[in-house]
Amino acid sequence: MTPEKWLALLENATNEQLKEWLNAISSEMQKRQAKERAEARKKIREIAEAHGIDLAKMAPSGATKRHEGKYRNPNDQFSSWTGIGRKPKWVTEWLAAGNDLADLEIK
Repeated sequence: MTPEKWLALLENATNEQLKEWLNAISSEMQKRQAKERAEARKKIREIAEAHGIDLAKMAPSGATKRHEGKYRNPNDQFSSWTGIGRKPKWVTEWLAAGNDLADLEIK
């Protein structure tokens, strides 16, 4: 579709149509950004592992500013849990294997 046709569609659209398109575009952008971040994390993890770099030491908190992680996934250094709410699958699997939760604490 040419830019001119796209602009004509926008100009002739109702407010409701514009809102629907805006929501659809916003949703698609969020999906794409999440996919790009996941791919970047994977590449970073692969490079770190190839060079023997412990990402936990480079980024000790591994958490967002809003929710500090208290426990780190031993198999995914980007994954942490605050200790609040439902336990993630990796925590329940760790405990089911007879391991101690204290071993997952971020120090």
